[in-house]
Amino acid sequence: MTTLKEEKKKLREELLQLRGEISNDEREYAEAAVVSKLLSLASFRFAETVLLYYPIKGELNVLPIVDAAIKAGKKVAFPLCDAESSTMTYHVVSDISELKAGSYGIPEPNSELPLYTPSKEKNDLIIIPAVCFDRQGYRIGYGKGYYDRYMGSFGGTAVGVTFHKLLRPSVPRGRFDKHVSLIVTEKGAFSPI
Repeated sequence: MTTLKEEKKKLREELLQLRGEISNDEREYAEAAVVSKLLSLASFRFAETVLLYYPIKGELNVLPIVDAAIKAGKKVAFPLCDAESSTMTYHVVSDISELKAGSYGIPEPNSELPLYTPSKEKNDLIIIPAVCFDRQGYRIGYGKGYYDRYMGSFGGTAVGVTFHKLLRPSVPRGRFDKHVSLIVTEKGAFSPI
């Protein structure tokens, strides 16, 4: 019998291969469309802080949001991973140049930059990458659980972003997996069912 971990691993490998086959033209179109949709969301408009990710391994590039958010008077924060505990904290940056290669080679903020403190009362926005999302808002990531742990304390709006062709009707999930409130692809934004 296949374990949940094995099911996720198999699906992750298939979808990473599919994501790797996306052409540059398709990717550029999807990234521009997703960024445009994110910037038009009410949850972006009303957020005081926007929590972003630095794209790796073919993830959608949402970095243009940094300048748009800062120009709109918002704070922008990026994750700093602790590989030992598989947890992360977010730190506020004033410019993307403040990110330096950290855990897993991903550009991260320095721990001395201002710490973002999540709260159930804050009206903030976290944009979450994934290998894929399903129609219920659950994701397949890289298997370490960083975002699931973080989302347990985050009270704002969690938006998952992915290429439309990577959406699935459902993905294998465990009891600790968290779902997002909204999914954005190049074809639109929708609430999970």
